[in-house]
Amino acid sequence: MMIRFVYTLIPFVGISVLFKRFNSIDNWNIYHLGVLYGIVGLAYNSSRMIGRAFDNFQKLILTGDLDVFYIRPHSIILQIFGSQFYL
Repeated sequence: MMIRFVYTLIPFVGISVLFKRFNSIDNWNIYHLGVLYGIVGLAYNSSRMIGRAFDNFQKLILTGDLDVFYIRPHSIILQIFGSQFYL
């Protein structure tokens, strides 16, 4: 868990060093960048959490597990989204 925190923090620390030298770039300051960095990080990690099953889509086809989704009455995309959900 700690390594993920460090992995997320290192690029922001690098950019904050840049802002310490120049104070602002155009009309952006470190607070604007922090909010943007947080939104992008949240969106990226949310898409990884929800859409993880599409990473293994080829495996579903090769093993024949995709056929199980075809016999259910719901949308295939919705079923694949819900088949693997990681926190």
